[in-house]
Amino acid sequence: MRALLADGLGGLRVGEAPELEPGPGQLAVRVAWAGVCGSDLHALGSASEGQVLGHEFSGVVAAVGPGVDDFAPGDRVVAVPAIGCGACRACVCGDPMQCRQRQVVGFDLSGGFADVVLVGAAWALRVPDVISLRHAAIAEPLAVGLKIIERAPVSVGGRVAVIGGGPIGLAVTWWAATLSLARILVSDPVQERRRRAQDLGAELVCDPQQDDLRSVVRAAWGTRPDVVHECVGRPGTLATAFDLVAAHGTVALAGLHDQPETFSRVPPLLKEVSVAFPNFTTRDGFAGACRLLEQRGDLAEVFITHEVPLAEMPAFLPRMQERNAFGKVLVAVGDDLT
Repeated sequence: MRALLADGLGGLRVGEAPELEPGPGQLAVRVAWAGVCGSDLHALGSASEGQVLGHEFSGVVAAVGPGVDDFAPGDRVVAVPAIGCGACRACVCGDPMQCRQRQVVGFDLSGGFADVVLVGAAWALRVPDVISLRHAAIAEPLAVGLKIIERAPVSVGGRVAVIGGGPIGLAVTWWAATLSLARILVSDPVQERRRRAQDLGAELVCDPQQDDLRSVVRAAWGTRPDVVHECVGRPGTLATAFDLVAAHGTVALAGLHDQPETFSRVPPLLKEVSVAFPNFTTRDGFAGACRLLEQRGDLAEVFITHEVPLAEMPAFLPRMQERNAFGKVLVAVGDDLT
């Protein structure tokens, strides 16, 4: 099958990957659209030659494995990008990412940057007819955003600061505005990302390279935010979040990096700050994302800024690896799927 293959040098090439057949409890999904996540870009640096990345995708069931009765070829689906043992508490609860035997699609298993991907039927979800597969491809980042909000909830009308206006920061903003009618500040140095945040419900936006966050929220709200969502994932942003949040507030670390983090314990200790570490999402999260897309599918266009045919992705990749104003980039895999 056709796939985007890691070249072992931090880049991508188009090539042939082994054909995939679904095992027991699995679905073979013909991929329509696949989203490019920041973690994919990070993973390319250490990906082995021939690895197929991609864990955000939508598509159509091509074949079902033994023991699968709930799906049939032709069903339009999204799925949690992990396959677990199927018997542990996490798997039964729809959270295979917490299974000790999990295999993550796009990392341990062949991913969605290919004609076909294998997923677990227990963690797949049909896409409602009113949602296009193009919009369904952002269900995964939306579901991740919902998980972040659930781990660091805010009361109705509460104050939320989102550090970082990339796709996950935008997902958090959308959910915060939808679920809690929160007053939201989004901080990002890129003007276009700040504009998209406002389209999704942010009351305030600011440029952290030009504005002092504490001064901005003090002038607008007269107090600090109850919750700070760190959606950047760079050294130093944790200390910024601790400094910004209110006493007895919560900081959610949604951004990811693998570098040492240095911060003083004193500010969060004096304010008795709670810290949440949300991780990936669940089947219920995908269901919530689909409901959001059913209700406000028009706002999906705020997320999606680029559509790149699979064959053109190797040449497009350097643009993503540089500083940019992109939202969600979708790889068009199945040209005849909508």
